[in-house]
Amino acid sequence: MTEPTKEKIKWFWEKCGLVYTEDETTFTEWRKANGDLICCGHDNRHPPIDLNNFFKYAVPAFRVQGKYPYIREIALEPTMCDEEMYYCYLEYVASHEDGWHVESEEAQGSSEDPGVALFEALCEMLNDE
Repeated sequence: MTEPTKEKIKWFWEKCGLVYTEDETTFTEWRKANGDLICCGHDNRHPPIDLNNFFKYAVPAFRVQGKYPYIREIALEPTMCDEEMYYCYLEYVASHEDGWHVESEEAQGSSEDPGVALFEALCEMLNDE
């Protein structure tokens, strides 16, 4: 499994409502929509894709977008190559613009890192718009 690209991570956080800026010296900042600084630095830094940031910044953004994810399972399973692989299965309820129509959907991700497995599942959920 490969690590997520910087572009995919940037896309994810922007979909979650975070604002990215960069100046000519490659100094970057990520801020919440209200202007609160989340992280900054050189060399295209971004908020780490870890469980703390997912629940702190992404989950509230999903609620605003009308999606309500819940993790059904994060399972560690050995593969035939004797590598440990995490599989994340999540379900989410998506309410539609009319406010009355609600559907239950599924998304999944896998990686050698449980945080990346969850990230992949969340990206799949966001792609299903």
